[in-house]
Amino acid sequence: MAAPHRSFVSLMRRASIGKRLEPIPARDEHPRRSRPPLPCRTCLNATCPSELRGKNLVQRPLQRTRARNKSVRRALDGTQAGTQLQDVAKQAIAHAASARTHQVFSSRRNVMTQPSTLPRVSTPSRRPGRTASRLLFIVCWLSAIIFSAYIVVFYEGALLTHTMQDWNDVLPRVYQPGSMLATAAIGAHFLAGAIVLILGPTQLITPLRARAPAVHRWVGRSYAAAALATGIGGLIYIAVEGTVGGPVMSTGFALYGALMVLCAVKTVQHARACRFDAHRAWAIRLFALGLGSWLFRIDYGIWLKLVGGFGHHSHTFDGPFDRIMVFFFYVPNLFVAELIIRRRDGVQAGTARTITSLSIGVVALLVLVATILFGRSYWLPHITQRLTDLAEMRAR
Repeated sequence: MAAPHRSFVSLMRRASIGKRLEPIPARDEHPRRSRPPLPCRTCLNATCPSELRGKNLVQRPLQRTRARNKSVRRALDGTQAGTQLQDVAKQAIAHAASARTHQVFSSRRNVMTQPSTLPRVSTPSRRPGRTASRLLFIVCWLSAIIFSAYIVVFYEGALLTHTMQDWNDVLPRVYQPGSMLATAAIGAHFLAGAIVLILGPTQLITPLRARAPAVHRWVGRSYAAAALATGIGGLIYIAVEGTVGGPVMSTGFALYGALMVLCAVKTVQHARACRFDAHRAWAIRLFALGLGSWLFRIDYGIWLKLVGGFGHHSHTFDGPFDRIMVFFFYVPNLFVAELIIRRRDGVQAGTARTITSLSIGVVALLVLVATILFGRSYWLPHITQRLTDLAEMRAR
């Protein structure tokens, strides 16, 4: 048989080479592998850039978890471990699988829920520290509620009884008859500040945040709006009328109002952007500032009872103690808030835990004593007198 012509062989080689060098279609353009994009598990949008979209986050971690659980089960079956150890290990495996499933499939607005059942681990008891913290929380909240009731009933009730001069009996030069803008601004400051004191502690209740996130969001919006109104109202009043204590008090209170506005805006901004770590940090700062008006009265009450008001000028508020208090009622709060934000979780030693619990208990006792003294001699009599005036006016 005659050999094929050389030109024919070269043509066949070129054809085969051309077939081998034909471009391979991309994965997304391949007819067998092309699939529609998976929708986002949060907003059900196929074009959402969220990290929750796609099967890599859902399937691959679960596959790795199942493989790891299978290897652990094989190791347990091949050993001579006791029945109790196997039961504990199987509980740990089941908990790990349920935790991963809850973390992936129960996410809404990037808020991960944690399973409620955990294997019991022998850890040092934290009950004394928790009891002291809860006691301080309850005492402070009750004191803030009484003070808020005093603010609303006494100051806002003066609008109904037409006795606005009563404001000046408690805080000199607060009410200016010829300035309606200053009166409206300070009235809004008082009312919004009372709302801040009442709503603020509710945001710290962990079961409420976990079981009712919608309530947490709506209360947070109201809380931030009230904090914003508190800061803006105080700043308008300072700009129009100034303060009784002069430039030092005006500077301290204006800085306090500006920080309230900044923290309220940042808290809402980070929450809407789903940056929850930053949202938590700014919310803690806002809560620390929100307690300032209540602590201002508590500090004055303790100082008056302990040393008789040394360094305090009751009519001009320009004494040495007054100049310190215009910054002291909120700067230490921010310092404590920054420590809370930057602290790392860990188990304290027994001695440190005991000292911390005793310190919290002492603070709770001081707040309780100050609330009783201030309430009996100041807040409750003014509330009773205002309610009596309202009842007499209504009877007429």
